[in-house]
Parts: sequence; structure tokens; C-alpha cells
Amino acid sequence: APWPHEVHVVAHVPRMAYLPYFLRLARTRGGLFAPRRGLSYPRQPLTEALPNFTAPDKHFAGDWTHSERTHITRLENGLRVASQDAFGQFSTVGVWVDAGSKHEVYYTSGITHLLQKLAFQSTSEFESREHLMSELEKYGGSFDCQRFRDVSMYALSAFSFALPEAVKILAEAFWRPGLSKEELQSERQTIQFELEDLYSGPNCEPLLLELIHQAAYRENTLGLSGLCPPENLEKITAEELKQFLTSHYTPERIVLAGVNVDHSKFVDLARTHFVDPRTSWEGVQTKPVDDSISQYTSGEMKLARSGPPVVGPNPLPELTHVVLALESCSYCDEDFFAYAVLNSLMGGGGSFSAGGPGKGMYTQIYVNVLTRNHWVYSAIAQHHAYSDTGIFCLFGSADPSKARDLTEVLCQQFYHMTKEPNEADVARAKEQLKSTMMMNLESKLIVFEDIGRQVIGYNKRLDSEELSAKIDAVTSKDLERVGKRLMESNPSIAALGDLTHVPSRREVEEALNSNGVLPKKRKLFSFR
Repeated sequence: APWPHEVHVVAHVPRMAYLPYFLRLARTRGGLFAPRRGLSYPRQPLTEALPNFTAPDKHFAGDWTHSERTHITRLENGLRVASQDAFGQFSTVGVWVDAGSKHEVYYTSGITHLLQKLAFQSTSEFESREHLMSELEKYGGSFDCQRFRDVSMYALSAFSFALPEAVKILAEAFWRPGLSKEELQSERQTIQFELEDLYSGPNCEPLLLELIHQAAYRENTLGLSGLCPPENLEKITAEELKQFLTSHYTPERIVLAGVNVDHSKFVDLARTHFVDPRTSWEGVQTKPVDDSISQYTSGEMKLARSGPPVVGPNPLPELTHVVLALESCSYCDEDFFAYAVLNSLMGGGGSFSAGGPGKGMYTQIYVNVLTRNHWVYSAIAQHHAYSDTGIFCLFGSADPSKARDLTEVLCQQFYHMTKEPNEADVARAKEQLKSTMMMNLESKLIVFEDIGRQVIGYNKRLDSEELSAKIDAVTSKDLERVGKRLMESNPSIAALGDLTHVPSRREVEEALNSNGVLPKKRKLFSFR
């Protein structure tokens, strides 16, 4: 409270009272920012130094002493250790295994999906996931496990000074998982919930990828489901999980990768924890490993879904999603980089965001599909390459009544790929691809994934300069050639939503053989 002899006066001045003053000031020469009377400002050219100003001492960063080269060492048991030096306080280490859903031929479908959920839980040393997490958090760490159709990945990040502890925890979680009954039951419920959310939620891309792979590689390798079917959740036992682990988690199929680590120390840690380790599946009988070559069969997979997914108070629009795919090549093929440039050239995106700066407004799908067909909700090209095969896909979404027209537009885009593209468009696509690649390689996690995938696939790693040179070597003639190579295969089609107006695979095949135009539907007339 104020003292008794203090007087507080608050003057309330109307906001508009200052307006006449600012209006008179704005009309004067120079406006609001002109020098006021009695004040003067020195006029110093920007090309000259300020008077009476002493510049501070210049200190430049030293030369970068780290190498971008990836070091690869094969241990005596066949396990490969690959690492790259980097900067920063954190290191990323992990295990890549040549084992994915394509290797589940002799097992109950869904093994790898369940193993992903059971990763980094109880082990012989840690009684629970919480115990493992609390130990890792001492070193600022975090972990992740991902499974793909062809490989599986276990990774964690921690402070660089804690590399020995990080590799020890990684080896413990990888070699000695608990696989208890309680954990199995808990993760079965988790997968059940995720499947229900996937089949009813708004994100359709994972489900469409499943459908198009099942259509393209029917009942073999890459066509095997990457998601655990609900009816198989109770069938998969801990014993079968251990059979898969003992058959596929062998040293010759494993790459131990690290970013921002000293390679010699990393190799020593690998010898300590990954050579002749003690595992939780010792003594379990093995099964044959299926390394058969993926067979592209072509086909169609359609999943009817009535009504749009409801998210919040406003439901999303009801859409039919269509995917067309043709066989391309593996990432070991000489044409792989030509397909990568073709993917960048086609581009695509959503109808709402595709026109913004840097969002693909010059790509072929944006120019020829999204701007010319207002009813197309989204359209995008994707290339999925594996060790022995690949598929080039075109995704599209539209109102169910436009599903047939959408399919015809996608067929026409495949037909246009057989024509030689404009040189300026090709140059732009190559620069965009290199820009995306270089920006992605700024992330340690992306570098870690790139090391693991390349060493498993190539047994070496191409650096950014080599990749850029291969991209630059692609010509418009190469894109025309690989476009024609696509058309040599039979099409695969996947659809999700209202399937009333979705054409059959045979109609799509006829369209690709006739300039991308679907055959006219025959109308039946009734006479009275």
C-alpha cells in the first residue's frame, strides 16, 4: 500500500487524441522517420568503415578434420561393423538385420510385426522396459525398433561419451529379449488396437502400401503381409518367435552401424558384445531360411470401406483411393538412379498444398493432373526398390463417383513416361533430388539408416558425391528408356473405399496398351 503522503495521479488520455499529431507529422517532408529539428545523423556510406570504430579480432573456424568416409570392418564371425564420424554430443548406434516380413514363408504371418513390439523390453539383465529405459536415460538415451518388408532395425542414441554403455544395452536388448507371457499378451492387445485404428482411421497410406505389395507379389516374399493378421495374434508363441530369431539373427545377416563414433573403439565394442554372444534362444531348433528371389506376379487387391473416417466434429470427405504399380528394378540395378530421377520428375502431392513454394508445383503430376482435374484430391508417385526387384507406383484419391476417371488419369501418366521429357524439367528434377538427399543427410538418423541399408544391400556405402554423380549422369533418354521398361510388365492395382466405379485390372491393362484410355463401358438398353 502507498505511504499516506504519496499522491498517485493517473491520467487517462483517449487513444485517438494522438491521431492529429501523427497526421501532421506524416505530411511533413520525410514523414514519420525524418530527422526532427535540432537533431542530425551522420551519413556514412555502407562501403566505408564507421569513424572511431575498432573492429574486433577475427576468429575463423578451423578446417574440418573429420572424414565423411564410411569405415567397414568384417569381424571373424561374419558380422559387419560400419561407422561414420560426425559432430555433436550424441551418437547413434544400432543393428540392421537382413530379416523382414518377406522371410516369413515358413512361419505364422506377423512374426516380425510382433517382434518389433517386443523389442527393448525385459531382458536377462533388465526386468522390464521401464528398468531398461531408466538405465538408458542416465546417458540421455532413447531407443527405437522398426521392421520393414526386407530388413529389421534396432537403434538407440545416447551421449557420445557413453558409447560403451550404449552398445552394451543394445546388445542386451538384441541378443537376450525376455519374451514373457505378460509382454506377449500386452503387445497382442497393442497390435489389435493399431489394426483397428489403421482400418478405420484417416491415414490410408500404410494400408494402401500393404494392398499394392500383396497385389504385385501374390503370396510370395514381398507380397507377404507386413502387418500381423488379427487371427494370428494368439497363434504366435514365444517358441516360434525364438525359432525365427535363431534362424535369421545370425552374424552374416547383421550389420552393426554407428554415427559419430570412433571406428576402432566401435569395432572393439562389437567384438566384446557381438562375437559369440549368449542369447535367449540357445538350443532352439532352427528352420530353413527363405532367400528366394521375389517374383512380380501382378494382380489386384481391393478393400471396400463404407463412409469416410470420422475424426472430431467434422467428418473427412469420403474418398476412393487407387494405386497403380508396374515392376521397376532393384536398388542394385544400373537403372535405379534413373527411376529415382523419374520419381522426382513425377512428384505430386495434395491438391491443397501442392502449389506452394517448394511443394512440387513444377512436377509432372502437379502440372498434368492436379491443375487440370479439380476433382483430384491428391496424387503422388512413389518408387519402392528392394534387393531383387522394385515397383513404381502412382497413388490417387478422389470422390467415389470419379474413381474410374482417376484411374484413367493415372494410366495416362504411365503412358506419358514412355515419351522423352523436357530437358529443363529433367534438370530441375535432378537438382530437386540432390537437394532432398543432401538435406536428409544432415540428420544423424538418416545417415544411420543409409549406412545400414547400403551395407546390407551393396556391402559398401556410396557417399554423397558418388550419389550426386550418378544422379547427374541420368539423361532424358534414360528416363524415356526406363519408362518403356515399366510398360513391359503387367499392371497391379489396389483400391480402398467405395469400389463401385473402380475399373478391373484387365481394363487397366487395356488402357496402358492404348495410350492410357480406359475402354468404354458397354451400356445395356431395354426396349418396350
